[in-house]
Amino acid sequence: MNLPNEILTLLWAILPVTEIRFSIPFAITVYEMSAPSAVFWSVVGNVITTFFLLWWLDPIVNFFISKAQWIKNLAFWVFGRTRDRAIKKYVKYGQWVLILFVAIPLPGTGAWTGALIAYLF
Repeated sequence: MNLPNEILTLLWAILPVTEIRFSIPFAITVYEMSAPSAVFWSVVGNVITTFFLLWWLDPIVNFFISKAQWIKNLAFWVFGRTRDRAIKKYVKYGQWVLILFVAIPLPGTGAWTGALIAYLF
């Protein structure tokens, strides 16, 4: 299967481990794409990810918690614990913390994590 470099860059940006922090430099160095093209296809992949995560996260969670009581208990415990531990920071700094957290190019900070945090709050 021989996909165009633009589609491969988009797919790298969709993956939760790589996202934009990997797809842009990889597209520029390995695929020899121009910087604007690499940024464009990476951002498109990342936006697609965020859109679908925010759209599907609630139905997926609701599906799983409806299947078994222990899953429901676990989900409520995890969500409640996470909210309790982070609510003071969120109230103090608001959405700016989430924006900065997602913008920092470190592992574990990106569209996937940002969508999960947004879902929790």
